[in-house]
Amino acid sequence: MIMLEFSLVQNFTPQLGNNSSPEFNTLKNEVTLVLERVFREAFGMLFRRIEIRSFRQGSVVVESELTLNNNGSSVPETSDVVMALVEAASNNSNFSLPLNTSSVVATRISATTAAPNVTVAPTAAPNVTVAPTAAPNVTVAPTAAPTTSTTTASTDPPTSSEGTLGLTFRLDRAFTAALSNPSSTEFQTLAAEVVREVNNVARNLYRSSFRRSIVNSFTSGSVRTNLTLVFDNTNSVPAADIATSQLSSALSSTTLNIIQGSVSAQSTSTSSSPPQSTLGSLAVFSLTLLAVAQMLIDF
Repeated sequence: MIMLEFSLVQNFTPQLGNNSSPEFNTLKNEVTLVLERVFREAFGMLFRRIEIRSFRQGSVVVESELTLNNNGSSVPETSDVVMALVEAASNNSNFSLPLNTSSVVATRISATTAAPNVTVAPTAAPNVTVAPTAAPNVTVAPTAAPTTSTTTASTDPPTSSEGTLGLTFRLDRAFTAALSNPSSTEFQTLAAEVVREVNNVARNLYRSSFRRSIVNSFTSGSVRTNLTLVFDNTNSVPAADIATSQLSSALSSTTLNIIQGSVSAQSTSTSSSPPQSTLGSLAVFSLTLLAVAQMLIDF
C-alpha cells in the first residue's frame, strides 16, 4: 500500500473538511475517477484501488491510499507512482485535475499502519471507500479549475528537515519587466513551465530523494532563472559540482531552450567565509590605532 499526497490548485472550503458534505463527495469522486484511469493505464493488473482519505487546506491537499497487487519484484517503486501521476498531468489532454505537479509525494506503508494515517484529518471517516469498479470514463469534469494556476507550487518553502540545492541557468528568451514580478501572469506562466521541466529531469536523475523545485526569481540576461531544488534531507542532496554536470546534460533536452554552459548548481549550506567589515568596526579599529600611537608617544 502506498500513501499518495498531492495538492490541487483550487480554493479550499470548510465543506471539504467534512466527509459527509456534498462538496467532499463530489471532489472525492472526481479525483478517484482520474486517479483510477491514470494508475490502471500505468500499472495494468497490478492496480487494485485508490481511496481518498481526506482533503485539507493548502490549496487543497489530497491524502489518498493506493493499493497494488503484490507480485513480488514487480511491485512499482514509489518514484514510479509519482512519475505516472506527474506525466499524466503534464502530457495527457484528458487529465482534468488542476494538479500541482511539484507537490506529489508517495510513501510506502504496511497494511497494519495504514489506518492510523487518518489522524491527519480528524473529521475523515476511516471507512470511506470508493468502489473500484467505477467506469474509467475519459470525460473532463466541468468544474475543473484552469491549469494555468498551477504555478503556486513554485513558492512552497522547504521544511527544516529537507535538504536544498541552488540552481541557476539562463533561458534564450527576451526578458520583460513583468518577469521580475512574482504576481504577474508572465512570471507564473514561465515558472510553471520551468518547474514542470526541472521536476521531470530531477526525478529521473535523483528518483524518490528529490521532492520539488521552487522558482525564486527571473532576472535579465537573457532570462536568468534562480531556483531551489528540494530533497528528502541534507544527506540526499548531491554535490554541487556533480549536480552541475548532471543537470547541464539532462536539461539540454527540455523545451526550456537553456543557453549552453549557463547551468550551475550551488550548495546552500552556511558559508564559512568571514563576515565583511562594517563602518562601525573600521571606526573602532582606527580609534584603537590612535590610542596605541598616543601611548607610544607618551612613553
